[in-house]
Amino acid sequence: MKTKFKETEIGMIPEDWNVVQLSQIAEVIDPHPSHRAPKVVNDGFPFAGIGDINEDGSIQVEKCRKIGEDFVKQQEKSYQINENSIGYGRVGTVGKVVKLRKQKFRYALSPTLSVIQPLNQVDSKFVHSIVSDKSFFLRVEEKMTGTTRPAIGIQLLRKILIPLPPENERQKIAKIVSDLDSKIELNQNMNKNLEAIGKAIFKHWFVDFEFPNEEGKPYKSSGGEMIDSEAGLIPSGWKIQKIGSVLTTKSGGTPSKNKEAYWKNGIIGWINSGKVRDFRIVEPVEFITKEALEKSSTRLIPRDTTVIAITGATLGEVSFLEIDSCISQNVVAIMGTNVIPSEFIYFWIRYIINDLLLWQTGGAQQHINKNIVDNSLLLLPDVNTMEKYEAIIKPIFEKISVNCFETIKLTKIRDTLLPKLMSGKIRIPVETN
Repeated sequence: MKTKFKETEIGMIPEDWNVVQLSQIAEVIDPHPSHRAPKVVNDGFPFAGIGDINEDGSIQVEKCRKIGEDFVKQQEKSYQINENSIGYGRVGTVGKVVKLRKQKFRYALSPTLSVIQPLNQVDSKFVHSIVSDKSFFLRVEEKMTGTTRPAIGIQLLRKILIPLPPENERQKIAKIVSDLDSKIELNQNMNKNLEAIGKAIFKHWFVDFEFPNEEGKPYKSSGGEMIDSEAGLIPSGWKIQKIGSVLTTKSGGTPSKNKEAYWKNGIIGWINSGKVRDFRIVEPVEFITKEALEKSSTRLIPRDTTVIAITGATLGEVSFLEIDSCISQNVVAIMGTNVIPSEFIYFWIRYIINDLLLWQTGGAQQHINKNIVDNSLLLLPDVNTMEKYEAIIKPIFEKISVNCFETIKLTKIRDTLLPKLMSGKIRIPVETN
């Protein structure tokens, strides 16, 4: 049956839908109404802003400021986080939507986000879908203030208008979107576990030196011979070399933004240092042209390459290219060989990254450079051990890659479908009595 639409303050919606304020389906809480900055301490509890929280609700504790217990207690008395709680970025990263959840540790939330608690009669999955919809953000954007640090006031956020389908249709919409979100989250959690397994294998073999010897026993604890090296004791037959002497490393550049021919209709991927924050790099930031690649200082780097961000806020971030991509001058790429696989280089760089950062220079914007990477030490196991390691670790990396690309595909499906569901352009058949 063809849907009949009506004109409303938020555009055309189905005739049997209503328009309400966000506050009519959820309590919108300012977690820090006084806005007086709590005292920062060295050894305290995480004070998490919207930028410190991942979409799945996990908190990047190492990035958070630390605060005292008094402030945490005050917030704990004000409201409770539960499995239905949603975080919505309202200062800085406005529009970022995260799940909020109880953690094994205590923490407090900063005023860079609001806490959205669905009211009892409203499905929390539907509320999450509503605030994740692009059209919701566009209505928020109209109320935002500030340019260098955009924000939306809590009262204005509460009054944002939303479409409200009948309850049975709300449930159907919520299920479709949450099923996609669940699959995305499942892939992300699987990848975290696979990464942890890979890291543990690497440490066991190349840090603890407990790789299996010829009898299948742990090498070092079974009395395997160790020799002195520039990096300390290492197994007999292994070597220490400088990265630049055995591996190809490259830095890149940014094609001039003033030359339209470098960017218009580009088909070659390009990333900057901000992209190196990603767990795996499966999409470029922008696309450049063949002319830009040929006439600028950027470099095309093959997939399966480890990349390091070497300056500014992303200094020391490490990621892995799942696509061929050009890189900016703020990224250094370290490529594998037939003898030294990329899967070894990736974990080695993550293992030594803090040592690399000891050489950082600069004032307001700290940085390292390609020479520092080239002159850093690289452990070289014997060929037999490396081949055994690669046979184990490569399938793990391949599964991570498959999950990453599937997640990108599912995310695009969700982001394309959600606005159509939330506007009634796609209707879901519901059972009627």
